[in-house]
Amino acid sequence: MPRLVRGHLFFHQHKLEISIMNVLVIISLLLISQIATAQVVKSKNWIHKNYAVEGTWSIQKIEDKVYFVLGADFKTRSGPDLKIYLAKDKMKAIGNRDAIDKMGGVYLGSLKSNKGAQLYAIPEGINLSDFKSVLIHCRDYSVVWGGVDLP
Repeated sequence: MPRLVRGHLFFHQHKLEISIMNVLVIISLLLISQIATAQVVKSKNWIHKNYAVEGTWSIQKIEDKVYFVLGADFKTRSGPDLKIYLAKDKMKAIGNRDAIDKMGGVYLGSLKSNKGAQLYAIPEGINLSDFKSVLIHCRDYSVVWGGVDLP
């Protein structure tokens, strides 16, 4: 049975060279690293506008940046000029042909593929609480593919 003597653990008369303070520091570092990479939200609740969009998505903090992440199961129909935007309105209020780029939407990037895992950085200085949804939008034809409401 281990016993504690002046901040050190002893097992069967052998001193374990880890002080209580060292254990607390290690635990704190592990907790901080978990918080730094924790997912903020994860869901499959896509709202279809003109085309079906499926798969998991999440908002994640990786190191010191925040990302919109599409899961490996993501898929939608391919199309011209598909972009990812943060939008100020919930999906219900966004029309099928609204010009998101002209409605205060924040551009996150061109859709890299119509299927599979993808990562889009949210620009520095953007407060996610100012936005209500993330959506896929065809800028060339002003067509909203679909999107997700943010919590």
